[in-house]
Amino acid sequence: MHSPLDVIGFSLSFVHLRYHWEIQKANIPGTLDLPENGVKILQPSGNLLAQSFETVSICFTTPNSSPSQYRTILVLFIDELPRKCIEIEDREHLKEFNESDGQSIKVAMIEVWLECIKPNVIINPFMIDLPTELLQCGIIEEIKVEFINNSPGGVSIELKQSPCNHIKTYCMPNSFNLDKFASNQCALFIEPINIGYFTCIIKCIVNGGDEIVDLSLSGKCSSGSSIISPPSLDFGITKQFTKPVNEINIQNSFSNELTWKLEEIEYKKDEKLTTLSANQGHFCHSGCCVYGNYEFDLTYDVGIKCLLLEWSQGNNLMYTSVLADVLPTDVSLEMISYTFDKLYLNVEAPFKVTVCNHGAIPTKIFWGHPLGNQHHLLVLCEPNKSTLMAGEHKQFQISVLPIFEGKLEDFYVPCFVEQQNFPLLLQIEGKVENIRVLFKWQNTGTEIEVPWPSPESQLPIACSLSFCDSSSTSSTNTVRVQEVEESSLHTDTSEPYVNWPIVGGKYTPCMADSVLESDNKQMIMERINNITSDTNKNDFSNYRVLSFLDIPSKQAISQNILIVNDTGIKTNFNCKLNEFVSNYSSVKTDDVLTTLQKKVFGLPITDELFLYTDKRKGLLITVKPDSGILPAHDQFTLEIAVYVLAWGYYVDVITIQIGLLPPFDVYIDVLCNTPPVSLSKDKISFGSLHYLEYENKNEILHVLNNSCVTVLISWQLFVEFPSLNNMPFSLSLIDNYDGDIPFSLSLMPGVGNFCSEIFQINNFFTRLEPWSKEAVEIIFNPKKNYVNATFENLHIPFKGHILGHVYSDETYCCYRQMGIDLKPLKASIEASVIVPKISILNLENLKLIFECDASNIIENNKLQIMAKTVVVSNRTDVQLETNVSITEPFYITSAFYSATQRKVAIPFTKVSLNPKETCEIEVECKVTDEMLNCFFTKELDKNSSKLEAMVLFESGKIIFSQTLLTQEVVIELWINKPTISLSPNFFDFGSVPINETKQEYLFIESTIDIKHITVELDCDIKSIFLLNKKSKIYNSDSMDHTFILSISFTPRDTINYNATVLIKTHFSQNIWKIPLFGTGEWDMF
Repeated sequence: MHSPLDVIGFSLSFVHLRYHWEIQKANIPGTLDLPENGVKILQPSGNLLAQSFETVSICFTTPNSSPSQYRTILVLFIDELPRKCIEIEDREHLKEFNESDGQSIKVAMIEVWLECIKPNVIINPFMIDLPTELLQCGIIEEIKVEFINNSPGGVSIELKQSPCNHIKTYCMPNSFNLDKFASNQCALFIEPINIGYFTCIIKCIVNGGDEIVDLSLSGKCSSGSSIISPPSLDFGITKQFTKPVNEINIQNSFSNELTWKLEEIEYKKDEKLTTLSANQGHFCHSGCCVYGNYEFDLTYDVGIKCLLLEWSQGNNLMYTSVLADVLPTDVSLEMISYTFDKLYLNVEAPFKVTVCNHGAIPTKIFWGHPLGNQHHLLVLCEPNKSTLMAGEHKQFQISVLPIFEGKLEDFYVPCFVEQQNFPLLLQIEGKVENIRVLFKWQNTGTEIEVPWPSPESQLPIACSLSFCDSSSTSSTNTVRVQEVEESSLHTDTSEPYVNWPIVGGKYTPCMADSVLESDNKQMIMERINNITSDTNKNDFSNYRVLSFLDIPSKQAISQNILIVNDTGIKTNFNCKLNEFVSNYSSVKTDDVLTTLQKKVFGLPITDELFLYTDKRKGLLITVKPDSGILPAHDQFTLEIAVYVLAWGYYVDVITIQIGLLPPFDVYIDVLCNTPPVSLSKDKISFGSLHYLEYENKNEILHVLNNSCVTVLISWQLFVEFPSLNNMPFSLSLIDNYDGDIPFSLSLMPGVGNFCSEIFQINNFFTRLEPWSKEAVEIIFNPKKNYVNATFENLHIPFKGHILGHVYSDETYCCYRQMGIDLKPLKASIEASVIVPKISILNLENLKLIFECDASNIIENNKLQIMAKTVVVSNRTDVQLETNVSITEPFYITSAFYSATQRKVAIPFTKVSLNPKETCEIEVECKVTDEMLNCFFTKELDKNSSKLEAMVLFESGKIIFSQTLLTQEVVIELWINKPTISLSPNFFDFGSVPINETKQEYLFIESTIDIKHITVELDCDIKSIFLLNKKSKIYNSDSMDHTFILSISFTPRDTINYNATVLIKTHFSQNIWKIPLFGTGEWDMF
């Protein structure tokens, strides 16, 4: 088949004509006539309007014979001539006449010459010599080959390989077409299968055998290797009474056939080990893979299972280790998976499964929500909960309703067991079949074919199924669980798990509201994503748009959509406009194109049809038929007509529902003579406004009508909230920054007319006379309900858009609240709110710390009072007020204002500061000796810092509460505990002659007086070690008190002596012990 030849016919008459084409043989000597099936006219007949032209395409098919020249003749006939002519001055009143004289007149002959030549195809390269290192058994190599067509006509190419025992080849693509003087590069894949030298020919067959070109391959194949994966099988933690299965992949990359023998090597003979489903793996050729399912039988034993699998092929040995940790279980499923032979969309399919209780006590179970691809099936278990008695095997019926077409993968139904963290999983497998249709229509001169559902992306039906008590009823598909007391969860066995939601894969006794709410939010977000992906820019402008562009007003225009059912499933269909439509009425008409005209002008209507009208009364749309039955392997034509009453740009959606398939949306795009209307500026800025200033701020926006008609403008305000908390869901308008589609709609919180309290407009409708200008006043009024300030964000921005929908004066001034009628006038709005705060000047990290020495309180036995100051300041230009509160044992005694030099006494609960004013707040803390009874004396090393001896005794807060902000100052009371330091911490007198005395000194440093310290000597023989309690006192830099105690050692015999010095205080239960050591010896001199 050659490229079409276009022939143009032109009419110079002032009447409409009817024509047809005929083909005649040329009968020219020295040339050949084309056969009758070699010439095809795509438009053999038609109507030729007055003063117009028509284009006719002619296709030629040359015979499969030797090159030659061919001739043929095309003859044009006029079939019908009107009996009445129209003068040239009355051309605007031309009519189409059906009356004719019944004669045909030959008006033109066209001679067509066609020359056929032999094709010429070149292969580059035509000979390939492959090196040995590239060809290894088990490894596929890829080579690029170019095919060049040097003929002036298109050719078809098919590749075939001659038989070869060493390699297999295949080309991508294997067959293709080449245009004249074109080239195509293909990928040639070579798979070595046997070792040795080879020569192979690949034949390139042109046009089914007109020409054959050979591609020569030569080279040598080398050997490969064998791989067993994985090297180890770890079944992990498994339950008793189960048979887990794992897979072993054995790949042979050698060039010859191999047979492996599999044996099990047991680690422990007393354990019952497992068996393999196949003890031998047979390899047929290079690159072959064998998969073996290795199954553990865990019916009897509990513990760690371990063994080796030995793979032997001659002297070649390979090993695979197998591990499993088997735990006991009480409840198990009789089967862990169920496979359906075939499932049908929206057709219920039931099956039964048995749950076994192997334990000795009753156990509660519950079938939960599906896991994995849960939007593929709706699952209902009857009963969905039960109590299994000891040793009971109970059968449950599970019904599935497919709502998604395709193969079921990763779909599980969990069976939760009481006191078991992980559920039992029942896998459901199968394939779901559904009806598939094809949409065809003419759009912008091109025929469009759209399969539905799309094979590239399946559209799931978002829905939810909740399980509940069988006695509960509800009109929705989501059932709320009734509230019961927690104690009934453990005592009521007749209705188990009535309110046990699934949280983290385990039953927990809590309310299910939060869980159901989370599920609903997830469903809403999935639905939003589906809507967004379904109406994105590429999808909207690609093939789902039925365009009526540059059409005249008050004239019906129609287009057809052909819907083809190429499956064997019978179904029903219905068509409707989207929710923008307000009403419809049943009318009678003969023809779709004239129905709307008759309806508008009040003419009688004779046929039944549904007429849809939108809210603006500016666009009328008809759909015929709107519902019916679509038989198997059949089709029907959907006729859509629009009637525009006034100029404008209109967008609407027709939803075509075929059976239970996802709805197919056809976007209706209508454009009718838009006048020039513009705004004076595209951005409105209010600047910054303090939150405490409640006065409204106004800005003026001018709208200009540069047309010669009167227009009406409807205004809308859309606001982007800085905080989306507690806002309702509604449609949001998003700027696409695109001239064709300036805005898009998406679902998000807090937009639309609900936002009018922040940005307001004085009049939502503006009337503009021709060539006039009007001012629109926009008001900004911040409200505290929409201001959510934090210390990190005290400057709250507000952004929004103002949209102006333009209508002519002939239409009703009404707009759609959920859609965009016309390309709107748009301008962005910006404003901000500043939230002032009180500053705290003299505290680092907002902490106020009191420090107290416990030793002074103990010595003096009296109350200690400490006071500190907190300085707060107003650094803004407005007056600020804050409430002040404090927690005990800290107190606010007074406040001093620096600007007015006035002091405020207690009770003190509020601070009011003028701009730039400062206030000093005095905070007091009281500590008595009764508060220190809980302290114990602790030994302190000399090298330690003072803070190591400090402990946090009390803490509190000062809270400054403003309208939108709250600041907290942390107050801490640290106590320096009494401390004691000893040096040294033991005495070793060494060897001392008998009856001689050796003396050492003990240094005691303390923060308290010696009268609170008691020193004793613990010794079996009192006269050996002596302690002098009359100590010398001197001053120390590190402690308040320092004492020196002398210790003497007088041995009486040549033995080892030991004793202990005990040190106690009145404020501690601790006892410090100093060990003493010494040895007596004879004096040799």
